[in-house]
Amino acid sequence: MFAMILLFVSLAHAGDPYRCVATVAPPVPTCAVHGTFTVTAGAKTEAAATKAARAALAKALVKTAESFQLAQPAADPAELAGCSAVGDAAHVDCFPDAGLKETRFCLVTLADTECWGGDVLELEDVGWKVFEAGTDKMCAAVDAKLVTQNYTDVAVRRAKCAAACLSQTQVRCP
Repeated sequence: MFAMILLFVSLAHAGDPYRCVATVAPPVPTCAVHGTFTVTAGAKTEAAATKAARAALAKALVKTAESFQLAQPAADPAELAGCSAVGDAAHVDCFPDAGLKETRFCLVTLADTECWGGDVLELEDVGWKVFEAGTDKMCAAVDAKLVTQNYTDVAVRRAKCAAACLSQTQVRCP
């Protein structure tokens, strides 16, 4: 009986795209950045969504490490060298999400007020693609804003805000 229930649940979700959330909380000896990092990714299959979530997390950790190294040149590079591997091995929770099959209208936000003024960006794309597309759109807008503001420490600010954007952008599809 239990096997039949599992079969019905599996069939009900067959073909649904997946949403995955990857989370890690360094520091660890090879990745001395601080904070909890959580990213969401989607894809047509669970394996692809898992891979996308881990890749997005690794990218956010590497960018955070680069930002830290740029702001603190005396930091030991060995303490930051393994951030990509930490992201690649992160815990990932996935679940099928039928809502990701359709084109979605989404709102993209970044709460970091040092990097973004609070404007909400809009995005319309296939549901499982919105997480990456929304993050890309926000990061491009943040970087363009920083370049036009032309701060004296623009390189440090751009690196810090790129890291914040990759790890803190929220995509919500009402």
